[in-house]
Amino acid sequence: MGFWENIDGAGSRINVYDQMKKSILPLYIYGAGNLAENILKKLNEYGIKLEGCITDSGEEKFGNYKVYKYDDFINSREENFCNLLIGFASAYERKQILRKERVFNQVFVIANPFDHHVHFDYGFVKDHREQLEEAYDLLADKYSKQCFCAFINARIWENSDYVQKIFLGEIDEFNNDVITTEADEVFLDVGAYNGGSIKRFLKSNNGRYKKIIGIEPEDINFKNLEMFCYKNNICADLYKIGCWNKKDRLFFNGSDDKCCRLDKNGEDCIEVDTIDNIVSADVAVSMFNLGISTAELEILEGAQRTIEKNLPKILVFMGSAKEELYTIPQYVKELNESYQIYLRFIQAMPSRIFMYAVPVLK
Repeated sequence: MGFWENIDGAGSRINVYDQMKKSILPLYIYGAGNLAENILKKLNEYGIKLEGCITDSGEEKFGNYKVYKYDDFINSREENFCNLLIGFASAYERKQILRKERVFNQVFVIANPFDHHVHFDYGFVKDHREQLEEAYDLLADKYSKQCFCAFINARIWENSDYVQKIFLGEIDEFNNDVITTEADEVFLDVGAYNGGSIKRFLKSNNGRYKKIIGIEPEDINFKNLEMFCYKNNICADLYKIGCWNKKDRLFFNGSDDKCCRLDKNGEDCIEVDTIDNIVSADVAVSMFNLGISTAELEILEGAQRTIEKNLPKILVFMGSAKEELYTIPQYVKELNESYQIYLRFIQAMPSRIFMYAVPVLK
């Protein structure tokens, strides 16, 4: 079947917030990390009361809520008198198991908990069928095409089950069936945050690298990034600036340091420039990680020289804008036809989808 035959035009969208609000049973969140914190903000917006937090260890802190160890929690309950809301990405894969265990009356999943990941409907897909079909045809393997359609269906109907059905298991974002790291990588990390992606890259590559370049515009994040590199003896070139397709000054949303981003409604302004200007032309970037939530296409446009000259492996954290589903793959292929384009979910969650552009070197 082709692209259009795999798009569900007759699904149904269930408002999970209404479901949680209507239930009279206590609601617990499973997870205490960044995702859970973001979900808590959504619960507060909808006036949904949270009873407590559950984690595997029970040792985490989560606001003023009591944190329970999962095993202790379920062993102390004889009846499914409460509901569970999944609040960390790895648990999305466990959703069906949690439901079958019947420990909880209902297990809720929010398919898209991030406001800056734009919602779209079947009408958008229908109106842009031609562009989406072209992007679908650019994908290098069958599983990438399954991921593409699963993501679109999940976003249309706000239902993560579409992803769950095709998910093959969690993968290492830097070492998997389509991309591998080398000992002499020159790793460019755009949106380096506090060093998390650099840490995962080094773990994936057994601490090996030739050069690391980190770009992060937010003040606190950048200070934490510097401290992370210093404490771990990482020799890195760090730049406190935003990335764009030209030198400019743009509005920026830094209110949430975990999802800070370029935002025309932001209250702050930051300096931005192109990667081609920020990174020296004599630096041969071999792996380009674009792990941010906005302006991915513009950032790639500002890295045209770097990409065309070095043909790095490119990783793009997708899903924040609807048009990027076709604009980004098409742009990369236009830069160099040798790039093979893949899509992979690194976790069973619609917003954990990556595009990998891997050059076929002769």
